[in-house]
Amino acid sequence: KLSNSTSSPRLVFNFLSDKIGRNMKSKLMVGGWFTLFLPTFVLSMDNIQFRGELIIPNCVVNDSANVLVDWGEIEIQTFTNKNIAYYIKQVPIKLDCPYYYNTPKLTVRGVVGEGENYLQTSKYQEGLVISVRQGEWRNGNIVALGKKLQIASDAISGDGQNKTLNLGFALTRTKDIEDLKPGQFTASANLEVFYE
Repeated sequence: KLSNSTSSPRLVFNFLSDKIGRNMKSKLMVGGWFTLFLPTFVLSMDNIQFRGELIIPNCVVNDSANVLVDWGEIEIQTFTNKNIAYYIKQVPIKLDCPYYYNTPKLTVRGVVGEGENYLQTSKYQEGLVISVRQGEWRNGNIVALGKKLQIASDAISGDGQNKTLNLGFALTRTKDIEDLKPGQFTASANLEVFYE
């Protein structure tokens, strides 16, 4: 009985060691396969990056030169009523638009007077402003200063890259006529024309 009891554990031990041996071989094989494919996985990670930005350039206004609107000499007594447009000037402005799909927008920036389309002049304290519209004056398309606006269909002409923008400017008094004093006046604004 003693020999049986000593031989049985040996058999069990042999069986266990055989089982452990097979498990170790399986683990080693799996580990070997994992090790074999690990470098391939590491090499396939992205190591080239790309970046950029798509833009639409603004239109070039008047070949980047200033647009001068000159009223010359104006007699004060001709401004008979308040908030009425006098001495309307329709000004065609050349545009060079590298991107020209759909209809562009415009923004006119300047110091705003009493109305949203009134540009202050150097005689603003006396009540002299410049009213700004786009297209034919009679169509009433005001240009609200500082706002991004769709260009009216009658305010732009031309094909492709070369276009002409038609803006209207007029002198207006907002105070009593006696407040206007003789002397020169000036004003300035910035026009941007762009696509989105």
